[in-house]
Amino acid sequence: MTRCRCFLGVLIMLSGCAPEAPEEDTGETGLLEMGAIDGSVVLGVEILAQQSDAMVIVAAVEENPDMLLPHRIYHVPRASEVLVDQPVNFRLDNLFPQSEPYYVLALLDRDESIRNTGEYTLTSGDLISSPALVGMTEVVVGSDEIVPLTLSLDFIAD
Repeated sequence: MTRCRCFLGVLIMLSGCAPEAPEEDTGETGLLEMGAIDGSVVLGVEILAQQSDAMVIVAAVEENPDMLLPHRIYHVPRASEVLVDQPVNFRLDNLFPQSEPYYVLALLDRDESIRNTGEYTLTSGDLISSPALVGMTEVVVGSDEIVPLTLSLDFIAD
């Protein structure tokens, strides 16, 4: 009889524990949704195409008057060959959404100094999309946002 009571007690206890209803799938992963800048670069001044140049599009988190401090980089080899005829498209992915702007710059490295030194500094003859390494285009990127942007290479570094 003790076994029966024990079994009955367990049976009553289990019958009162109904399984939880499954949660509704909202599609949210709980992960931070990154943003992106989707853009193009156009040529604002006339140049002769050369095979030795390359273009970099940089998104930085702060401005520095002496050197670019890249957060994300998009590299285009032999860019002037394309730029003479058409815009160059780019996409800077995996940008953290933030209320502070990213500083974005396109730079056509005419003498391969960036590739040779590994330093993002301007040298004479480089084409850039802002008059200096300060005053760059500011872009705020939100969560899961793709921001369109067109940059124009209008300035030649001294």
